[in-house]
This record gives sequence, C-alpha cells and structure tokens, in this order.
Amino acid sequence: SLAIPLLSRFARGHRQHLSVRDKNGNQMVQKILSKQSGVVKIQVAEISMLAVFKQYFTEGVWHIWIGFDHILFLLTLLLPAVMVYRQHRWQSVAKLLPAITDTLKIITAFTVAHSITLALAVLKIVQLPSRDVEIVIALSVLITAVNNLIPVFCRYRWLLAFGFGLIHGFGFASVLNNLGLEPHSIVSSLIGFNLGVEFGQLVIVCLFLPFAFMASHTLIYRQWVLNGGSVLAGIVACIWIVERVTDVELFGGVGLFLN
Repeated sequence: SLAIPLLSRFARGHRQHLSVRDKNGNQMVQKILSKQSGVVKIQVAEISMLAVFKQYFTEGVWHIWIGFDHILFLLTLLLPAVMVYRQHRWQSVAKLLPAITDTLKIITAFTVAHSITLALAVLKIVQLPSRDVEIVIALSVLITAVNNLIPVFCRYRWLLAFGFGLIHGFGFASVLNNLGLEPHSIVSSLIGFNLGVEFGQLVIVCLFLPFAFMASHTLIYRQWVLNGGSVLAGIVACIWIVERVTDVELFGGVGLFLN
C-alpha cells in the first residue's frame, strides 16, 4: 500500500495519474487518483487493456456528470425537444415520438462531433488552445439559450449540436490528456473515456426527457422551464465567458464552481 498525504489537498474533482513501471519499462500499475483515494493499494502485475478501459470509462461518466458546462449545453439544447415552434410561439408536441426523434438527432450529432475531435486531439493530430476552447464552450451555451428564446434553428438544432460538439470534443480531450495517457493503452483509454461520456449523457437524457414531456403540456414548462431555464443558462454562460476571457472569478468564484 502507498499513502500519499498530498491527495487530501487535491481540489474537488481533480484527478492525478499514477503509473508504475518495472526496470524494463513495462507498465505494472496504472491508476487515476482523486481526493478520496487515501491509501493506494498497488498490486504488481501487468495491467490489462480491460482494466484500463474500465478505469477510463468510469472517468468519462464522472466527467460528464461534473462537467456543468457540457451538461448545461446539452440540456439547453433539449429544452425545446418536447415542443414545436408554430405561429411564432413554442407549443407542446402531442405525442412522445417526435420528441424522441428530435432528441436522438441532437444526441447523435453531438456524439459524432465530439468523438471526432476528441480522437483527433488525443492523438495529437489537431490541437487548439484550451483557453480558447473553454471560451467557445461557454459561448455555445449562450447561443443555444438565445436560440430557445428567439428561435432561428427550430428544426435544425442538431446543427448547433454538431457544430459546437466539435469544440466540446476538444474540451473532453483536455481532461483526458490531463489524466495521463500511456502510449500502449491510448486506444483503450480513449474508447473507454468516450463511451463513459456517452453513457453519462444517456443517463441524463433518460432522466430529463420523460419529465419534460409530462410537463410540456403545462404553461409552467413553456414560461418557467423553457424560457426561464434558457434565460438562466444564458446568464451563467455570460459569467463563464467573462471569467474565461479575463481570468477573474466573479461572485467569489461561484461561476467557476459551476464550471
């Protein structure tokens, strides 16, 4: 066992990569450590690709659940999924199937897009400055929120999902690269992390869509959830943009806490 006192000083959500090799350079241990890791148990044995896959799958799920900017972008896109824009206003859909179809288009577009750039960035084929990526991610939330209030891409919100999904992929890659990637296990790490992200967002969608459909036939959903939620998302996005452009924490770091 290995006790690492420094772990208790990690910031919330921080991850640290631990790799142990033998004298020939063969990897014997690969772990991702967090604030809660405490005493780390090390079993000296050659690590399997399946073990690496499971570890990074878990990290992918965890990241999407704590990646509030990714979640907010996704939910803001999905708020009108149970609505249809007719006669210059949002109206609820009569059946669940159109809502499911719209949701699948958005999720598929977002998944394909961020999977492409995640792979390109992790493999060092295409790289963008992380600061610029984070700014555009915040901007994606703002634009999506404004589109809900002043619809332009009513039927083609999947285009927003795809276009901005490309940028979100670079954000995912930044997290994955910070975890530390071993050359011999980079494929299993990449696949595991990406599938973890997909699973995590699928859970979010499955929890959100039934509630949204049941509530969509009420005035409360249109006024408070769709419009009010979009306004709130836009405000949070503006805070993120200012913080990421100026590197200044607003409201005592509240905006960064939601980041």
